[in-house]
Amino acid sequence: MRLQVRVSGRAERDVDVIFEWISKRSADGAARWYAAYLESLRSLPNQAANCATAPEADGLAMELRQILFRTRKGSVYRTLFIIRDSVIYILGVRGQGQNLVTAEDLGLPE
Repeated sequence: MRLQVRVSGRAERDVDVIFEWISKRSADGAARWYAAYLESLRSLPNQAANCATAPEADGLAMELRQILFRTRKGSVYRTLFIIRDSVIYILGVRGQGQNLVTAEDLGLPE
């Protein structure tokens, strides 16, 4: 069974903020970052169950996982997600230097 990917509003806002921040420095860099993010989403249905648990998971009492993706210059970003039934819920996206997420930061599905 193929897993579906659903992106929360919170994760979409995270993407917008990161994209805007990068685009102020480099429009091309922002486009490449976004392409890397989308590629990580495309790969998730095949590898979600094998992705590492996010560092925040213990404090959140949920099986929060992460998939890492890199920019061409080597900056690492994390897409945070949970798996429920046959759906992968993307809950947030974090960049280097950002604090770990809290329960209030995540848009948990009903």
